Amino acid sequence: MDSVGPGRSYGAPWGTSLKVMTAVTCLILVAVAVSGVVTSEGDGTRIAVMVGIPALLLLAALPFVVRGYRLEGSRLVIRRLLWETAVDLQGLRSARHHPGAMSGSVRTFGNGGLFSFTGRFRNSSLGPYRAWVTDPKLAVVIELADRTLVVSPDRPREMAETLSRLAPEAG
Repeated sequence: MDSVGPGRSYGAPWGTSLKVMTAVTCLILVAVAVSGVVTSEGDGTRIAVMVGIPALLLLAALPFVVRGYRLEGSRLVIRRLLWETAVDLQGLRSARHHPGAMSGSVRTFGNGGLFSFTGRFRNSSLGPYRAWVTDPKLAVVIELADRTLVVSPDRPREMAETLSRLAPEAG
């Protein structure tokens, strides 16, 4: 596999589904915390639990937000809030923009819409796959020899075309 020249960067815009899921989840968590305070009757332990658990869930999910992507050599780098995740693209078979790629997916392990759609998913068209997605309509499906990845860059066609040129069949 060849490599991309100087790193190409892509944004990770939030789609409507992620905005709605994140807003609804945050509202529910705030409502749980407020109801815990209002109904606690001064019980400090109950207040701590009813406020602490929602706060903990938000704080646990926030660092996993996807901020962008970068193609660097033969790696895809996923920019998170506090760190980067690098994925080796060895064995790249294909890359394509597929807006419906995540349709009918079941999350097997991961986050299904609080700040991102990340983790392991499965559906009938892709089988098992790993996702780092903020807008499913921008999905780029990356097929490697041993796994399938889905990302959602701001310029999905450009990323898919750039990756496709790296696949052995393209040469």
